[in-house]
Amino acid sequence: MSDIQILAKVGDTYITEKDVDYYIDRLREEQREHRNNPQLRKNVLDQIINIHLLSRYAENEKLDKTQVFKDSLAEARRSILTQMAVEHICRDVKVTKKEIEDYYRENPGEFESPESVSAKHILVKNEEQCLDILDSVNLGIMPFEEAAKTMSICPSRTRGGDLGAFRRGQMVKEFEDAAFGAEEDSLIGPVKTEFGWHLIYVYDKTPAHTTPLPEVEGTIREKLLKKKKDEQYNKTVERLRNRYLG
Repeated sequence: MSDIQILAKVGDTYITEKDVDYYIDRLREEQREHRNNPQLRKNVLDQIINIHLLSRYAENEKLDKTQVFKDSLAEARRSILTQMAVEHICRDVKVTKKEIEDYYRENPGEFESPESVSAKHILVKNEEQCLDILDSVNLGIMPFEEAAKTMSICPSRTRGGDLGAFRRGQMVKEFEDAAFGAEEDSLIGPVKTEFGWHLIYVYDKTPAHTTPLPEVEGTIREKLLKKKKDEQYNKTVERLRNRYLG
């Protein structure tokens, strides 16, 4: 074992760097990204040591001779074999480039994005106040975002009035009509809605478009792969039912 880095020994069992890597490989992706972090590796090593210690304790207490252990072992065996069987059943399932292209062509609605607007707004209770704020912003007395933070009654004030991107049908009609009818990089208002009076700054407009195939190819591949695997799985299970169920 001279070429293997031994990190600890529990009884006659050696724990190595390879054991730590094996354990890390089974952590969540965001944790695996820090696999070389010394603290993470130490924590993992401690967990592995604890597992070995408790396992030896259980053996000394003859817990491995109990029926509970035997039943759990049988269930674990079935679970492992089931997972291996599923992987074996689906081992040859593939998705071709043509299948992806055909799906993209035959399902255009899935890849169409409607027109959207990105806007910030200031909401106040009356038109007079709205006009005063408009004058202050236009004259450069107060930036729009600062006015939103100090004067708007909408919760978006904490973001300088930013509503982000929205599509038709997501805002009240008067607000929507004004925003979608405005030019990009324009300040409009006052606009009256059931909530009060708005100043609206439209900072981006995205026309309706279809997402190009290269941008969704991976998503389509995964979708078709799952569908094919499910079909293969169901077909195999049905065959096994016919063979083994009485």
